[in-house]
Amino acid sequence: MKKRLLLIFIALFVYAVPASAQYLSSNQSSNAVEVVLKNIISENGITEVLILVDNEINSSALQGMGIKVQTKAGKVWTALVPVNKMEELLKVKGVLMVESPSKFHSTRMKMDSARISMQTNKIEQAQNLPLAYSGKGVVIGIVDIGFDTRHPAFYAKDSSNTRISRIWQQNFNDGPAPEGYNYGTERKGEEVFKDLDLHGSHGTHVASIAAGSGIGSPDLKYKGVASDAELVFVSIKYYDSTLPGSALSDYLIANAAIIDAYAYIFNYAKSVGKPAVINLSWGMHTGPHDGTSLFDLATNALVKEGNILVGAAGNEGTNNMHFESLIQNDTVSTLCIENQRNNYPSEEVYVDIWGSGNSEFSLSVSIVDTFGNIIYQSPYTSSRIADNKEFIFSVQGGEVKINKHLTPLYLPNNKPNVLLWVQNPNPKLYAIQLNLTSSFSQIHAWNSGGIYRYTSGSFRNKIGNLDLSNTLKSGNSRYTVGENGGTSKSVITVGSYTAKNFYVGIFGDTFNDRNYSSIGQITPFSSRGPTADGRIKPDILAPGMDVAAAIYLQQYPGWAWNRLVSFEPFKNDSFAYGVFSGTSMASPQVAGVVALMLQANPALTPAQIIHILKQTAIIDAATGNVPNTNAGNGKINAYEAVKEALRVVSSRGLQVKHEVLVYPNPAQTWINIESEREIMQIELLDIQGREIRRFDTKPSHKQSLNVMGLAKGLYLLKVDQSIYRILLD
Repeated sequence: MKKRLLLIFIALFVYAVPASAQYLSSNQSSNAVEVVLKNIISENGITEVLILVDNEINSSALQGMGIKVQTKAGKVWTALVPVNKMEELLKVKGVLMVESPSKFHSTRMKMDSARISMQTNKIEQAQNLPLAYSGKGVVIGIVDIGFDTRHPAFYAKDSSNTRISRIWQQNFNDGPAPEGYNYGTERKGEEVFKDLDLHGSHGTHVASIAAGSGIGSPDLKYKGVASDAELVFVSIKYYDSTLPGSALSDYLIANAAIIDAYAYIFNYAKSVGKPAVINLSWGMHTGPHDGTSLFDLATNALVKEGNILVGAAGNEGTNNMHFESLIQNDTVSTLCIENQRNNYPSEEVYVDIWGSGNSEFSLSVSIVDTFGNIIYQSPYTSSRIADNKEFIFSVQGGEVKINKHLTPLYLPNNKPNVLLWVQNPNPKLYAIQLNLTSSFSQIHAWNSGGIYRYTSGSFRNKIGNLDLSNTLKSGNSRYTVGENGGTSKSVITVGSYTAKNFYVGIFGDTFNDRNYSSIGQITPFSSRGPTADGRIKPDILAPGMDVAAAIYLQQYPGWAWNRLVSFEPFKNDSFAYGVFSGTSMASPQVAGVVALMLQANPALTPAQIIHILKQTAIIDAATGNVPNTNAGNGKINAYEAVKEALRVVSSRGLQVKHEVLVYPNPAQTWINIESEREIMQIELLDIQGREIRRFDTKPSHKQSLNVMGLAKGLYLLKVDQSIYRILLD
């Protein structure tokens, strides 16, 4: 898994990326299991994993092995496992698959004008609204790294007390862990200011966008969207201190730790009787990108009424890091490039390749010179057998190293997968060529770039003077919404558009990104969809270019000080606001808007929230006809979304086993009903429950009811066994 804290400095402080995992199942060869175990990332002999289980899982057997289950998200569990028990775990009845953090998979991290663009200013002014919604009564959770908990942005508007109720520092073990968990330290009260999170400024900036108070900026100019929301932070367990700083160390992260963070925040919100929305501005490109990763399956189990997840789409919109080809009795080749190859003496690529369900493909790696001559070609390796293959070949300048990790059947989607590492010791003389062959398979591959450093990758058919466009296929930037923030069926995925592209810093420096992206345009870096299973992503766009918010001054890089826009004292210390760009900045805008919607209507379901965001989105020349895979459903309209949230009626107090949308409410002539299951029967009742009209409908997921001629007033709408209040106006 590659997760990254990317700096696209025009300046783009982009979305982060958590570490990926090694896939283990009981049907793998002993050699493959041995290789995985050798490369597992652990701390004191303990690793955190995701486990796919079935109904026959023997929980007591896990406990007897010293395995501590942390979170149960449907059939995906997180657990702390002694590495020496991993093989034994695979043999437990009911354990279908284990995903562990491994050196094979590294990860990294990848508002003034924004408020006007999203029309949150109208909410602040309570235009045609009962009150000025500000997120009060809602928990906003931020799962990230680099939190400055002392920043005034996280204080109440009167500067008296912090709004941070909890912070779970998963990397610190100097205090009690949260109840139900066996690692990290939970801090509350004055303890939230202890053990500063010295890992950058990403979390501070993201949290401030979603819910910053604006204190410390001129006239609160840079306050966030939901400035009265209660805050819960989780500083993610993401590093491995046994490795030097690289993509295999500082930004390694277990997906299980993020799932634990989600459950922790949702459980806290439930304990105080509040709805919660969580933002994750992280992503990666190790995984199937089709919603079937164990991480995505876990999110499906966690999201429900009162539990909402929002994620960043990614920042690969201008990078041809995706490759696709329908291969039928043919061989297709492409060049795998580390985009920053000219900056290093050697080149690295990290490529994740997936075939279509129940198919098979084979791959070979060629090393070609500047004339296109093949200097070395590895044997073709089939995805049919779970194994690990390594090839080493000497060339001028050192050794070519090729490592292929093969998974013939990823259980959740029945797809074959090969994770490929290649190291080219001399990029001035050689390039890496990937060759794929199959009788029939739809191939999708993602090139994340460096293995041991923070770079990016792409697929090309020419480089420098080497032009192989007649025989090789190039990549594209489609399907680049990332895993974690972008591909889940339950996460609201956010892309970026430009609401600001010019600033004057506190030192009088001006920086101008107008040539990069015009006001109103989809930001070039914003990742494009669809998902690998064909779903429209991103779901919505929000401002992500040159967004001003709180920064962690102690962790802010000196070379970026020209992007500071405010610098003020607070409680005998100095704090600042600065400008970053990326879908990391767009995603918390939407999380803040969702908090406003939940304040207006705490009973909104996830399906209702996404429906409202889509229904009220701004459509213009930049978005084009929506939905589409660049703009999703359009640009977020906070004002109209909150207004619609007030009109939607939710079912409460009754057992509802499926999502039902009833809109508009109030209604005048027609009522629309949408359901995940077929609607069998619809009745309109008066407020005392007496039948007014029974609608003659055929079973369908969507119904439109004509209510013209009925007296104005409050009614009850009975949809099968669920009852909704509806106002005819």
